[in-house]
Amino acid sequence: MGPNHAPDWSALKKIIEVMEMETNNEWMKKYYSDEAQSKIVQNAASFTPEMQAQVTQQWNELIREVEEAIRSKQDPAGGPACELAERWARMARGFTGDDPEIQKGLNKLYADQSNWPATFKKPFSDEVWNFIRQAVDAHGISCT
Repeated sequence: MGPNHAPDWSALKKIIEVMEMETNNEWMKKYYSDEAQSKIVQNAASFTPEMQAQVTQQWNELIREVEEAIRSKQDPAGGPACELAERWARMARGFTGDDPEIQKGLNKLYADQSNWPATFKKPFSDEVWNFIRQAVDAHGISCT
């Protein structure tokens, strides 16, 4: 590289981020059967970046609402928590497509959180997860 060419740090950063995402996602495969992995890849092929952005926004909004419910000390067995749990279940089914093989892998993944890599950034806190689990159980909501 010549003296008049500054390195493109933003491009390098993006490459590193993509590599880290691929590494982060690789460890998840062990929770899914070959059949479920194939279906996930097939489903992802029809998922546009716009769709991903919309789903990410919806999850972020839901997580913020659950965090607010926790801060305001809402009862997971109460009515407002039921609505949050129902939305959570609908969004989870959106990922699984109501496919039992994908759901089985997702259940195994979340049941083994203590073995997730330290480099993986969880999309939500343990408090959010515990609140939703309590709400789902209290209201008999099925995420499958």
